[in-house]
Amino acid sequence: NGNDDNADSTTNNNSTTPNNSTTNSNNIHSSNWQGLQHSLLRRNAALLVRVRHKATGQTVVVANAHLFWNPGYEYVKLCQAHYVLLQAREFLHKNNNVNNNYDEPLILAGDLNSRPHGCTHAYLTQGFLNAKRVAPWYA
Repeated sequence: NGNDDNADSTTNNNSTTPNNSTTNSNNIHSSNWQGLQHSLLRRNAALLVRVRHKATGQTVVVANAHLFWNPGYEYVKLCQAHYVLLQAREFLHKNNNVNNNYDEPLILAGDLNSRPHGCTHAYLTQGFLNAKRVAPWYA
């Protein structure tokens, strides 16, 4: 819908010096770092749920995600997909200690806004990707 570019953020990694100028605590070119941070702030969503089959008791975790739409921001989609997988792994382990069943299936679904054989698709199907392939700062 185009509103993703106006994402709100409650996190601020910058500090103000006594003369009211803004400095970055990470010692990276401030404007580049701020641009990168802004490009990753999107109003996208993901949902993790565990469903249980009534008759068998078998459970499965489903992750449903809506990744950023813009084809010019493959690195954003890649970061979002990676983040969803990290959260899914934590969800699987943290919330499944009752059964000690760490082999629980995970289904990833959603609107990934990615093309077959694109960077995000390659990462999700192969489990790895050279991120320099999509990072604009390596272009």
